[in-house]
Amino acid sequence: MTLTFKVKPGYRLNILSFSFYNCTTATNWTTNVTTGYKNWLMTINGLQVGADTMNRGFTMVSTGTRIVENPANGLMGTVTVVLDF
Repeated sequence: MTLTFKVKPGYRLNILSFSFYNCTTATNWTTNVTTGYKNWLMTINGLQVGADTMNRGFTMVSTGTRIVENPANGLMGTVTVVLDF
């Protein structure tokens, strides 16, 4: 999943933390089929800012507020956030 946006000219963007809900590996009780994904990785302008394994048996789980692993500070122009799972 990719999100691309532009920082307004004259401004700089600092990303210190993030959170999102994700679909984990839950077994559909009606079909006994495992769905969702276990792993995710997020990059901002190619720099890894977070990754984790979600090994819980729930259909929707929040990452909670996570501090970025690598500073994403002073961003200008086009910013691209990629979430791989």
